Amino acid sequence: MTANTITCPVRKWSTVTPDSVLLRDSSNSVSFRNADKIVERCMQRLAALGCQPGDRIAVLSGNSIDYAITVFACLRCGISIVPMNLRLSPQEWSDMILLADCMAVVLTEEYKSFASEVDVPAASFDDLVSPPEEDSSDSPAGTEYEASINTDQEAAVVFTSGSEGVPKGVRLTSGNLIHSAEASNENIKLDPGDCWLAVLPFYHVGGMSIQFRTALAGCSTYAMRSFDVRVVNDLIDFGGISHISLVPTMLDSLLTNRGSKPLPGSLKAILLGGSSVSPQLRKTVIDKSLPVLFSYGLTEASSQVCTNTPSDSGDKLLTSGKPLNHVRVRIVDRNGGDVDSGADGEIMIKGSGVFSGYLGDIGGDSFTDGGWFRTGDVGRIDAQGYLRVVGRIDDMFVSGGENVHSSSIERVALSYSHVAECAVIAVEDDKWGKRPILFVKPSSASLNISDLVAHLEINLSRMMIPDMIIALDELPKKTIDKIDRERLLEIYRERQT
Repeated sequence: MTANTITCPVRKWSTVTPDSVLLRDSSNSVSFRNADKIVERCMQRLAALGCQPGDRIAVLSGNSIDYAITVFACLRCGISIVPMNLRLSPQEWSDMILLADCMAVVLTEEYKSFASEVDVPAASFDDLVSPPEEDSSDSPAGTEYEASINTDQEAAVVFTSGSEGVPKGVRLTSGNLIHSAEASNENIKLDPGDCWLAVLPFYHVGGMSIQFRTALAGCSTYAMRSFDVRVVNDLIDFGGISHISLVPTMLDSLLTNRGSKPLPGSLKAILLGGSSVSPQLRKTVIDKSLPVLFSYGLTEASSQVCTNTPSDSGDKLLTSGKPLNHVRVRIVDRNGGDVDSGADGEIMIKGSGVFSGYLGDIGGDSFTDGGWFRTGDVGRIDAQGYLRVVGRIDDMFVSGGENVHSSSIERVALSYSHVAECAVIAVEDDKWGKRPILFVKPSSASLNISDLVAHLEINLSRMMIPDMIIALDELPKKTIDKIDRERLLEIYRERQT
């Protein structure tokens, strides 16, 4: 091994605890021993497909054991995974495959028709991966497959829409993902026999990172195709799930489904990230002493930047925790100077988990001369080093000469008991320049728009009161935690005609 290579953790644990389970789903489980063999088989088939180190392959699939096996095989082969967001359209998938210059696409049966829409070879997981229940045979005589991973090599291109809705390919190295996972494991301890439920999709960095944490720790990932609140609660109650990653809407749904039934002690941690947490949900977590660890992260940081520790309590749970060991965080003013403790400013990050650039070398101004990444998020760090995220720099617009932050309106709307989710967009106005429009997802049938307006009027200045409130059964999203504001604008315009 050289300084920039490590032994694949699947290989490592296949020799240390070979019968421990690496991957699970509703009907199968794969030990480290068998996973290592299946990874080798997948490497062989990737080579037969014509894949070489430095190539990229797109993956169009829900979470599965086969998907995870393919990720580890690509890591060893030096091939970069480009996971496709299943919420997007076939045209958007085609655009991303072209932009990333993928040499092939791997897809499941439900997306088989897409194979004819792209100009690259298509393969199924059956073409690449042996069935999980099959104890695959040894590699052909004389064939040796690398068990090392080059930490400097690109491992994935994860597309993120960002705040402007323009997809950007975040290039993450093996080292970025591994260092992030190691830092997470230092903060959230994983023991032998633990199992992390991967209900966040693998095309989301919060889902992809789970595979790295559990493999490094020698425990297991439960790959769940999609979020089903009843199934998740059954899995938790059965006692087989020790950790789970969720976004706030998922946690709210899970707790609502449980009613007064407490969470079992076997569930050690709920890692909560993504969108803003409503005051009601945060209060529920604190009042019931739920094992929730609030987190701030982003694709460009390979997942977590700051996270609470299991020992945090009280006011610390009103924050997103402290920076993990693999990343440094600064809060700066408009001129790039550090602000005083507790003052608001832009969040900047630097560290071994932070990416080095976007696909196509766009976004060069996202980094300072000193290598700090400008997140575009606004936050503050208190005297104890805990981060509170305030909003986005670009969520500010001018209305009647007054600076208005969408996030400020959203926080107040979320504090109203009958609002589960909300989002604000700014629309052009001849008199005021721009005006806010509020979209809400009611948490119950008891939502009264007039009462919500009264709540906003008590807590916001006059210029921040939305011109219109539109209630929707679901807010449109580009990913599990990213509101599709372009679609919201379309809905607003439709309501105007």
